[in-house]
Amino acid sequence: MSQVEAPELKEDEIQTASVNYIDCLNLPSKSQVLIITDLIPEGVHQLDPNKQVRDDIARRIQRQLDSQQTVSTIRFDGSMSKDDIQAYTAQAIQELGELKEEDGDDNLTIVYLGDAWNNRRGIYDAATFAGSEREVRVAGSLGFSTGDCRVMSQMGSEQRRIIQETNQYFETFFSEQPQGTFILETTDGNNQQYSLEIDYNTESSPFETELGRFDPGYKIKKRDYEYVNIPGGEKFGCPFPFENTHGQFFAEGIRFTVEKGMAIGAEIIDSSLVVAESSQTELLRIIHEGGSIPVAELGLGFYALAGVQTYPDSSVLSREKQGPHIGMGNDPNGKSPEGGILKERSGDFYHTDFVLGKEVVIKYKDPQMDQVTVFYPPLSPQTYKISV
Repeated sequence: MSQVEAPELKEDEIQTASVNYIDCLNLPSKSQVLIITDLIPEGVHQLDPNKQVRDDIARRIQRQLDSQQTVSTIRFDGSMSKDDIQAYTAQAIQELGELKEEDGDDNLTIVYLGDAWNNRRGIYDAATFAGSEREVRVAGSLGFSTGDCRVMSQMGSEQRRIIQETNQYFETFFSEQPQGTFILETTDGNNQQYSLEIDYNTESSPFETELGRFDPGYKIKKRDYEYVNIPGGEKFGCPFPFENTHGQFFAEGIRFTVEKGMAIGAEIIDSSLVVAESSQTELLRIIHEGGSIPVAELGLGFYALAGVQTYPDSSVLSREKQGPHIGMGNDPNGKSPEGGILKERSGDFYHTDFVLGKEVVIKYKDPQMDQVTVFYPPLSPQTYKISV
């Protein structure tokens, strides 16, 4: 597995990233903000650079918001149980509410700027409980890294405008072709080609747009709270019917084999491309021990089409936004009627993504005409309205 060395971040990159991050929160005036980030062990002289940047961004966000919002920060690590994380989060939410100014807004924004802890669902459960009584929003920055910070430093208003324009290509396509079959063609380093077929039906299982900012019309509803990834920029949906997904695909150095919607094989073809973050490592362990995980998402990242650069030290949070990616585990947007089946078949595993290579081609097969056309990448810049 590849070991990516994180370059030293410049002060202006970190500061610009934190300013852009706050802008993406689009906070109401005098609302409440709970920042959740890593617990830094005492006596550590050389901190992991990704934890360092999360800690730095979290502190900057709190400092910049303190004069306008009611803000507090809590810290976790991977050793805590789901129930403990839920209890501590719920307590922090309650204490934050008690600090609210008399004329303050009852809106609560949770900024999850920490590692991708396996028991992070405790945070979501606490958000769901709070959301039954007031408006709750969750900004998810799982595993935010040095590379993600450099991505966020690009995410000014102009870049987000371009991302919105890029999204129009996908919006138009799904409006005109609400159902059909996608054929994903991927190639490994030995020029071996693989093919994966995915059925979709946006009337039964819609594709959602997530642009990385709390803007009207582009927020994902999860149980009793709204959710946005920061950095964001993708359109994604759950295959339907998911059991029609079959074939093989190559992503991040690994050849996956899928039968009846379940990833049953994962063979490492090129170890130098395997990043294997914690959630990815867990999925690989399950498959290598004879288990299987459902293919639950086709994601279409906007960055390559919008001119946003990602980096080797970027986490899957921003790497997946570069272009097409496959998600496995639970339904990513909770809109598929088969979501309960996916959750049952995923067991204790939640969700992870693997990014398809730059050579990926996605073809669309019309269910009526049996005609195959190229869907991704767009055949020409005129296919989508964008100014680069």
